[in-house]
Amino acid sequence: MKHSLFSILVIYFIGVVDIDVLAQVVCTNFDGTPCEPNDTELTFTPTPQTPNNTYVDAFKWENWDYKTDCVLRRYQTYMSTTFPNAVLLSCPNYEYNCHGYAWHMEFGGYGQRLAIKGEQISKYWNDGSFYEVNFVPQNAKGIAVYANNAHSAVTVPGSNPMKFRSKWGQGYLVEHLPNETPYGTPQRYYLRCGACDAAPNLFQMTYNWGSVSTVNFVSAGGYNLNTNLHPCQLSNNINWSANGNNWGPTGNKNIGAWFNLNAGQSLTFSVSAPSSCGTSNRNVTFVAQSSYRMANTASIKDRLEIEFDNVDYLEILPQQIIIFDEKTGKEELNVDVRELFRAKKLEGKKLTIDVGKLARGMKIVNFLYLKLDSKDVQEKLNKGGIESVDLERKTDRIVLTD
Repeated sequence: MKHSLFSILVIYFIGVVDIDVLAQVVCTNFDGTPCEPNDTELTFTPTPQTPNNTYVDAFKWENWDYKTDCVLRRYQTYMSTTFPNAVLLSCPNYEYNCHGYAWHMEFGGYGQRLAIKGEQISKYWNDGSFYEVNFVPQNAKGIAVYANNAHSAVTVPGSNPMKFRSKWGQGYLVEHLPNETPYGTPQRYYLRCGACDAAPNLFQMTYNWGSVSTVNFVSAGGYNLNTNLHPCQLSNNINWSANGNNWGPTGNKNIGAWFNLNAGQSLTFSVSAPSSCGTSNRNVTFVAQSSYRMANTASIKDRLEIEFDNVDYLEILPQQIIIFDEKTGKEELNVDVRELFRAKKLEGKKLTIDVGKLARGMKIVNFLYLKLDSKDVQEKLNKGGIESVDLERKTDRIVLTD
């Protein structure tokens, strides 16, 4: 890349390296002469094309005197001290850059070396040759793009933790961790369309503040659900429905649905999206926090009966019910609803609490629910844990009589 950190480091290419064998390459040093890099760009012909046949402007840096041992030593010292975990896969080469390697050479370029400027790479996703994803699956080969299109890198399928391979300007071809480069942190990821890396990525559906799990527990109210699928080569029979009814226009891959849930109500969206790689099906369910009802609150003797709108999920029920004496402020009874739910001691949609031994008079009843509108709580729920999270209080009053 012309204006990258390494654009002034034009080095002569030495030999061919098998990049499947991860050993640091040793590059030959030449006899010393003063080195003055030449950044003159030559138009590359024939003009390369994206996989979907859009022409891309490419170039090569002009070759110059390769007696540059001073540059080579300086560059290799910089690499080894600044990025000690990086593996050098081939010696510096002025013939291609990061974008040429990632977008062209790794996806149909058949070894044709060339350089592509950052402002050109948008052609690869604008014409549908690639599509943006939130992440690249571990066993798929995709492309990571850094800030301002300053750098492109190719993911290494099967690597754990994930490794990238990228060309550093006119310098080395390097295998490295995502953040261990002079270019910062990757900002976007792309997969090749039509390569059958995966069927349409239905897991890009999002609502309000983040990703959507299979079952989402929310407070009652309004929400926006967006598919934002961006799959490749979708046919026109995408099925998008909610509780069995058509929801959005057929074939639309970017549907934004607004829905409003009442207390205890559930809504299941079903999406089926086909492409040349296969068909993906996904069900996403939203369940609103269950509300409660208490009968005869002004005259209760021995039994406090509470009825809920929905008892199918523990997450939408109050996690605890605590009864205080209004006059003294003393806690008199603490009911762990979680234990009762797990022990299957709810009677249908009802919970019965024995209050016969409590002193008579006005009582405050606190219902402690999960704060389902909290992003922190949602993230913990998606990880499978509801312990040690913030609870919100709903307060009611009852009168115990003789």
